[in-house]
Amino acid sequence: MKKEVKLIIALVVIAVIAIGVISYFVGRGAGRDEFLPEEKELPDNTSQTDSIAENLLHSLNNNDYSSFSKDFSNNLKLIMNQQTFQQTKSLIDETSGQYLSKAEPSLYEYQGYDLYQYPCTFEKEAVALSIYFQPNSILLEGLTFDSENLRAAVQQ
Repeated sequence: MKKEVKLIIALVVIAVIAIGVISYFVGRGAGRDEFLPEEKELPDNTSQTDSIAENLLHSLNNNDYSSFSKDFSNNLKLIMNQQTFQQTKSLIDETSGQYLSKAEPSLYEYQGYDLYQYPCTFEKEAVALSIYFQPNSILLEGLTFDSENLRAAVQQ
């Protein structure tokens, strides 16, 4: 039974983070050139996206789905519902630990989205948080967590 639960969690996490993992690797040269996201200059003020990212990370630590999902688009709320949140949180807690800090993001244009990628420090490892927005929107359209331990756990 435990193996079936891990498989379900892995499939859900894969569904939620697939685009982000691809963009994470592609952004670092692991893919073909035509798939490279276009890096953009950060706006002078990233306080709004920084606040959204910080809220996501603290809400994850605090197991607070309501706060975690407050900036989600309707589409993202359908994908990352409370059950998916709990499964994702369990996997991250197991593999990466609690969130500790984040650094300044990089900004990319990827398939029509603005992709902010935050390098984060968790208790057990470095984790990349990517958050996706439609241009000129403050509603989250997607988010991903990527790390060595998360990738290894999903591949098991």
